[in-house]
Amino acid sequence: LGVLPEMEPDEARYSLIPSAMNETGNYVTPHIKNTIYLEKPPLVYWMTSISFRIFGENDFSARLVTGLCAWGCIWLVFLIGRHFRDEKTGLYAAAVLTISVFPFILGRINILDMPLTLFLCLAIWLGYLYLQQDHKKHLLYLSYFCCALAFLTKGVIGVVFPFAILVFWLVWARRWRQIVRLVSPVGMLIFVAVVSPWLYLAQRENQDFLWFFFVREHFLRFTTKMHGKTEPFYYFVPILVVGMFPWLIYLVRAWQQNLKTYLFQKDENKLLMTWFLFIFIFYSASSSKLAPYIAPVFLPIALFAGNLFRYHDESMSQLSGKRLLVQRLLLGVFVVIAMAAVFLPPFLKPYSDA
Repeated sequence: LGVLPEMEPDEARYSLIPSAMNETGNYVTPHIKNTIYLEKPPLVYWMTSISFRIFGENDFSARLVTGLCAWGCIWLVFLIGRHFRDEKTGLYAAAVLTISVFPFILGRINILDMPLTLFLCLAIWLGYLYLQQDHKKHLLYLSYFCCALAFLTKGVIGVVFPFAILVFWLVWARRWRQIVRLVSPVGMLIFVAVVSPWLYLAQRENQDFLWFFFVREHFLRFTTKMHGKTEPFYYFVPILVVGMFPWLIYLVRAWQQNLKTYLFQKDENKLLMTWFLFIFIFYSASSSKLAPYIAPVFLPIALFAGNLFRYHDESMSQLSGKRLLVQRLLLGVFVVIAMAAVFLPPFLKPYSDA
């Protein structure tokens, strides 16, 4: 985590804020060099400030929260794959998520998207487990709690995405009568108890906070071009393709014509497809697009890939020597590309105090 210097502007920003919190003692209103920065909630800033106090202010400690959340996503994918099929499926899915180019890079950058991915996906998974097991009400409460953590990481999408995905999944699975089970007064109290103290204190210190945070940074960000991050509708397609290297080579090999017959029969496969499609379509239709936004869809992709490899794990041993050599050479090329993406421009920019 500490090999490379932090990149401008995002990594430097997300390090300066927790540093200022530790220096000033103000953990309510984020500041960058005496300038108020209320665009994002403070949970990751708080966690990074703790990391700074324990390990000092350096590149490693700045990225530690992101790295731990990346490992959390890997562990979560393993658990989901094991639950859906078996331990081997979970291991394959975890391997795909670990080494694919996109999560490999994003898990080493000090930005908010990997922590958001962990909390958001945990909320989805816990909600699913609750709907599958009537007697375990605590799973729903934990789902609400994870929604609160996701909200304090990056805002309203942290609570909207999990419940929207679960509702659409229930409708697709023809279990729409269970939608009311997701409504929990106790869960709502847990959510409010976690998020409301910061909202109240931030509004008390900044009179226009609620309008700025909810209207400008949420509604207007996704419905207008005011932030200047407009991209075409297909913007995330090449990111998904490149982001799945080097596993994409083997996925093509594993793909078969009868794949659909076992991928979309059970509720869990419908859940993964709803999980992927809702987030992908939402951000594709949004007026504001950045590559890290799409991070949560790599978990269901990894699970689908793990499922593929589980059913076709003997195919690679049947390749002829020349074909196997070609695939290994291609794999080596993409590993070099992935490493270059981490260590070389254009991903690195000169650090500047300007």
